[in-house]
Amino acid sequence: MSEHGAHLTATQKLRQKFLTSSFNLMHQNEDKCLRNYCAAIIQATYKMSLTRRLFKYHRFAMYHIAAIQIQWAWRGFLERKKKVELKTKDQLAAEKIQKAWRSYTNVRIYRYYKDLINFKHKGNPYELLKCINRGEAYLLDPASKCHVRFRLGGIKFPPLIYYKIFVHGSIVDINSFAPRDYN
Repeated sequence: MSEHGAHLTATQKLRQKFLTSSFNLMHQNEDKCLRNYCAAIIQATYKMSLTRRLFKYHRFAMYHIAAIQIQWAWRGFLERKKKVELKTKDQLAAEKIQKAWRSYTNVRIYRYYKDLINFKHKGNPYELLKCINRGEAYLLDPASKCHVRFRLGGIKFPPLIYYKIFVHGSIVDINSFAPRDYN
């Protein structure tokens, strides 16, 4: 800025900017025109601040989402902490007993499934599959030379039992070679 404009007040600087702008040429009355010019600058500044805020939000949206998640987790922690503080000693003792009982029963269920699956090393695969899935047990025959592999899975407890049937001998599907109506 030149030395000539350095000693001007803010109003004088605004008037000087107005006089050199193209806005001045549109109106006849200088005071009315100056008011309209000032209103236009205020409106433009406000609209620009909204646009700038949206731009910053979209530019750093991941940080905003992360901050919301952190706040949500922290507030949830504080709420849970308040609930624990409001419980009596009897309620806390009952919860501990219930948690211990659930843990005990979950371990028993898991051991039952584990023992059921380990049975495959000692027993007949047909008998084992009959205990787990009667609908597909008929597929196995002692003469078919097959074994079944099991695993526990799923996203909830108790786990689901998944299995694969492996055949070591040859399988002949007579129906595919000699199609007949067996009904």
